[in-house]
Amino acid sequence: MRKLIKNILLKFRFFISIIDKDHYNKLNFFLLKIRPLETNHRLIRVGSDYDGGYLLPDDLDEVKYCFSPGVSDNISFETQLTKDYKINCFLCDYSVLAPPHDVEGHTFIKKFLGIKMDSQNVTLLNWINTYAPKEKNMILQMDIEGSEYDVLLDVQNNVLDKFRIIIIEFHHFSQILTPLGFKMLNLVFDKLLKSHSIVHIHPNNVGNYTKFKDLEIPEILEFTFLNNDRINKSRFNYNFPHDLDMDNDIRFKSKPLPKCFYENS
Repeated sequence: MRKLIKNILLKFRFFISIIDKDHYNKLNFFLLKIRPLETNHRLIRVGSDYDGGYLLPDDLDEVKYCFSPGVSDNISFETQLTKDYKINCFLCDYSVLAPPHDVEGHTFIKKFLGIKMDSQNVTLLNWINTYAPKEKNMILQMDIEGSEYDVLLDVQNNVLDKFRIIIIEFHHFSQILTPLGFKMLNLVFDKLLKSHSIVHIHPNNVGNYTKFKDLEIPEILEFTFLNNDRINKSRFNYNFPHDLDMDNDIRFKSKPLPKCFYENS
């Protein structure tokens, strides 16, 4: 009977004794480590309303290039970067024949971003070396449906440091509640936080939340990072949701960022 009850609770995304006290403490420490900061750069919204738009620091001077893996049918973010800020964009996605429309200043390759080079995949290092080998102060906007973990664990830190702003949609984030998932996520964020700080978090309201005790963990989260070299002052940000935040899909219920992500004790 206990096993049956546990399976039912897991189906509805509740965790019980499968998480011990030590792991719970690790989770709270991790959430403290990834608390978003308010910096000397205000946040602006770039891209369409709802899905396709992201909040990023208003720090785009001298940014020339954006690398954007994961095109699908929405390139409003990249289009606005090019039209309003004169930032050329490099796009890749093997799952589509081409972006939904042509934009002068965009370069598309039909490949997935991955950890090897072949007919269907390109690595981040090779992609950068092909189009902007000596450039720094770029933007990386990554939405690659779960492959972000492989890419981030594989890429070198000096490659990540080439980006002034990094925007990543993290999938399967609730796996942090498992020991193996926690280990992977902790490694990924430790790597990113060596050179960047988190300046915004937005949950994708299409994904579920998983609950354990006082913790609520969204399944899909959009993180915005800013290179530490661009930060002159900072403090913890307690104001969520941001005025410019919008639901990704109006067909689903609004799901604000849980307070455990920004009000940890």
